[in-house]
Amino acid sequence: TLVPSSFQFTQEVFQGVQCIKITSKGTKSKGWQKIWWLDPSRGFALLGHKSTASFEDGSERLVSFSKVSKLKEVAPGIWWPMEASMVSRPYEPGKSYERFVYRASNVVANDPNFDESVFTVPFPEGYLVDDQVTGRKYTVGQQ
Repeated sequence: TLVPSSFQFTQEVFQGVQCIKITSKGTKSKGWQKIWWLDPSRGFALLGHKSTASFEDGSERLVSFSKVSKLKEVAPGIWWPMEASMVSRPYEPGKSYERFVYRASNVVANDPNFDESVFTVPFPEGYLVDDQVTGRKYTVGQQ
């Protein structure tokens, strides 16, 4: 059986931290490579991710590159990214690469006062709801 991808595990310093580097590559017919850098000293928290595409002429193009610049231990052994950035290639030719910046102001893990209602979205009266899970369609406020 032809394996469509493979994984390689090595050690590498990334952003000054000794990391576990995981590299995955596609086959020649589907030329791509993905790399993840994980910090074993902080619960294998993700510090970076890189994705590239390879072409038949041997060239390689960056698809995306992400790096976490600040982690916080939000619960024992749980490290959360507080600051990160990502550069991503454009979806259309001739467009510029995009840069996204993420900053968390506060993170709480395993909050004993957690209120599950944050997952319940109140829809205003008159809105048409098309429930893709149940298949039910209805207008809010009507029987």
